[in-house]
Amino acid sequence: MDIAGAISDAIANLLRPAVKSAMDGLFETVNKSVEIAGNELGKDPETWNSSLFSLLRTISVNAVVPIAIIILTFVISYDLISSFLDKSARDMDPEIVIKFVFKAVIGVFLLNHTFDITMGVFAMGQNVVNKTIEIFGGSSVITADLYEMYSEEIEKMGPGSLLSLLIELMFMKIVSVVVSLAVMAVTMARMIEIYIYCSAAPIPFATLTNREWGSVGTNYIKNIFALAFQAFFMMLCVGIYSELVKNVMISNLDSMLFSIINFAAVSIVLVLTLFKCGNISKSIFNAM
Repeated sequence: MDIAGAISDAIANLLRPAVKSAMDGLFETVNKSVEIAGNELGKDPETWNSSLFSLLRTISVNAVVPIAIIILTFVISYDLISSFLDKSARDMDPEIVIKFVFKAVIGVFLLNHTFDITMGVFAMGQNVVNKTIEIFGGSSVITADLYEMYSEEIEKMGPGSLLSLLIELMFMKIVSVVVSLAVMAVTMARMIEIYIYCSAAPIPFATLTNREWGSVGTNYIKNIFALAFQAFFMMLCVGIYSELVKNVMISNLDSMLFSIINFAAVSIVLVLTLFKCGNISKSIFNAM
């Protein structure tokens, strides 16, 4: 009787259920990452944290709008004085005053509807995100039985190989958890940035009526468009990640080790790309 062989088989039989459990949980973690991304990115600033949003809106109206009114008054007055200085006394006409009144009315209208305008931009971006989530929703869920796909290879493995595989699968699961945390962290950071931008919105909006100072407001609008569509780019990243995982783990059945290495590489690339989505969005909208 081969005692060493019997012990080896017994250890292998103990390790195989652990390997199966790790493989079964791997795709669950990937699917959870996609689900978290869909849930978090599918929320607009008002529904993400309604109480905080309401508080920041109150702060903006009571603390920032008065400053914005002062800035608007200065900008329009500066524009009016410049117009008078550019014309001689006999060139004075009612057009300057009418232009001044028109800019003042537009400026006051923008300050009164700052939140409506900014929320309209985010609603536009959110509509794109939600449609992307619907498209990715069904196809991004991985339902394959990973253990079954590699069962023949696993059955031939000894205790040492199974233990090594189990460690690799644990590492992959940790990487998957890191991906989920990265999605949550980037989403939370984006929302906090959005709340800061929304709170200070009246100040850049107050500069839009002036040609020289208007670049402040124009750049602000570019930035809120970039923030609105950042969620779209993040959802694209997560959807691409899910498709690549399916391609790596399901389509490449020749080498399990190759698939594991590629899975780790794809996951690391996703995390890095998620943190770059903000810069990608800003570069597309030419926001500084």
